[in-house]
Amino acid sequence: MYAPRSIANVTHLGATLPKRSCVVLKKSAYAIATIATISTFTTPALAELGPTPSFPSTFTAQGLEEPLDPLSPPLIEPFSEPPIAPAESAPAEDDFFSPENSISGPTDEEIESEVGDIQPLPRPRQAQTPPQPNGQLLLRSSAFTSSNVTGSALTSTGDAVFSNQATFIVTPKLGPDTRLIATAGGGLTRFANEGENNYNSLGISIGVQQRFSDTTYGQLGWVNDQFYSIATGENTLSDNSARLVLGRQDELADNLRLDTAYELRARFTSPVERSRISNSVSTRLRYDFSADWQAALSYRLSFSEYTQNSRSDTFHQIQAATTYAPTKDTFVTGFASYAFGNSSATSAELDNLSFGIGVGVNLPLF
Repeated sequence: MYAPRSIANVTHLGATLPKRSCVVLKKSAYAIATIATISTFTTPALAELGPTPSFPSTFTAQGLEEPLDPLSPPLIEPFSEPPIAPAESAPAEDDFFSPENSISGPTDEEIESEVGDIQPLPRPRQAQTPPQPNGQLLLRSSAFTSSNVTGSALTSTGDAVFSNQATFIVTPKLGPDTRLIATAGGGLTRFANEGENNYNSLGISIGVQQRFSDTTYGQLGWVNDQFYSIATGENTLSDNSARLVLGRQDELADNLRLDTAYELRARFTSPVERSRISNSVSTRLRYDFSADWQAALSYRLSFSEYTQNSRSDTFHQIQAATTYAPTKDTFVTGFASYAFGNSSATSAELDNLSFGIGVGVNLPLF
């Protein structure tokens, strides 16, 4: 069989299995989408910034793979939870953190994305493969449309969103089955029509990933995201999160892989009314058509309980993505995502349909 390139979110902003059937996509961490969770690309919606898409955590840092969306950008993290963008014009009652995520990108979440998460360490049998770089610079750029960028039933509106992110990630080994994952980065997010909601973001994350067996791993980490309004220059949201991710990766065939993950995340925010505890389960089925072309279908279910008010959310997200990697350090991806769910907050609207494209470059540093 062919030997897919090993390219490894985030959010906000999904380790590698350089096996012949595993082209590494990011997200076992906060897609880096941020890189994040990695990864992937993640962009907050307006009000919370509602359900905004995050770039699919496809390829993350070299040698690292981002599981569906948790430390972005892990789920394995291909989805990263979107941060919140300013929405000064939105009613106070609508100023809730929007639904978990949308599509992922790299910046913590997601690099998380979200970056998202970084995949488990390479398996012992793969020790003969070239060593992975311990430090990389991840560059991500994406553009997508969203049917509901506000996440609000009162001011629901569609828009086109443009995101550019840069994330530095280091992944030194602490032992044969243990790896430290640390990221630092920033991003620029711009809206085609809702220009008053444009924002910049900064994020850092640190976590430890432990491989329990050839197919399972766990990750414990901390993520800090800061969002700044371009219109006012103010820090509109400060988000500190503790997260635990448990994931599994199964090769069903030479070119078919199934990733599953569970994430527990506690967010402590300012404003405090956005603080919440979320439980998420996700799964992703990936098929490699060739060494440089693959497609994935992902699903994520999240339950969120807000700690400073009586709000609770149930959020679903389905995402389809295809990625082409002309080299081991570059990729182009296209994706479609549909999110839906229910919220006890009558002003919240979780339904969102998104389509987008993105490009990424991984620059090994050392």
